[in-house]
Amino acid sequence: MLAGAAALLALAEILVDRVGAALVAYLAPSRPALARGLELGGSGIAGAVAALVVISAFTVGVASRVPRRFAGTILPVAAAFTVIASVAVGTGTRGALHGFVILGAAVLVAAPGPRGFMRAAAVSAGFGVALGQIAFLAPAVGDSALVRSGAEAALLAAPVLAAISFAGGGTTRAVRIAGFVAAAMAAGLMLSRPGFSALLSTWALGATLGLPLIFYVAAAAASGMLAAGAVSDGRVRLIAAGIALLWVAGTAPTAVHHNLSALLGLFLITQGSIGDGSDDERGV
Repeated sequence: MLAGAAALLALAEILVDRVGAALVAYLAPSRPALARGLELGGSGIAGAVAALVVISAFTVGVASRVPRRFAGTILPVAAAFTVIASVAVGTGTRGALHGFVILGAAVLVAAPGPRGFMRAAAVSAGFGVALGQIAFLAPAVGDSALVRSGAEAALLAAPVLAAISFAGGGTTRAVRIAGFVAAAMAAGLMLSRPGFSALLSTWALGATLGLPLIFYVAAAAASGMLAAGAVSDGRVRLIAAGIALLWVAGTAPTAVHHNLSALLGLFLITQGSIGDGSDDERGV
């Protein structure tokens, strides 16, 4: 429940701060007070998100199915790093956190978990999370188009692979309609306003929209399906929250708690199992 609440609140942060404040400043420069108000509101929400994500990380990490293995300690240690880095700015702790996120992504992906397409989704998500950290550890490499495009493609592929796994177990008409509507909306916006769509995406998620259109349409369709499936299926809810946290963190997470959001999202994905014949159901 904490992770799900963090994901929903983090989406509100995107809408209010990253999109709302930037949109007002871009379209109505004569209204700085409104932009500043939205920015402050977004900062307040971001603080609440940070608290929820840290608490969720400790809770999920301690209560994981593998508490005595290294994978079970990833989230609590990352949460501790996040708290320290937030209050000890400029001491090198941020760099340590970025390095630890890469290590954590590798450990979580390698740990026993889902099978089939869900395993592929976890690997893809882990690769995207790891690539997103390179910009902070090695800027000359991380700022290259190849690394940024690779992180973006990996994070786009994760929901698509998860949705394929979900669809393998059968889907309802409502789920298919949700996927179609999400895809149509994404395609319509990007085709009608390509420049503005790219700007909006960069503000919100750090995604440049530099890849072929089909990548984004497929990811939108998959996200719509997962969101609709999450309404009634606890297993899908776990995956949907994980995907949401990954995209809240973005392709190159700049805020300290966004790095933990990415790691928490990846953890949820590696703990989830849908469409593979498993009867285990877990909610968020």
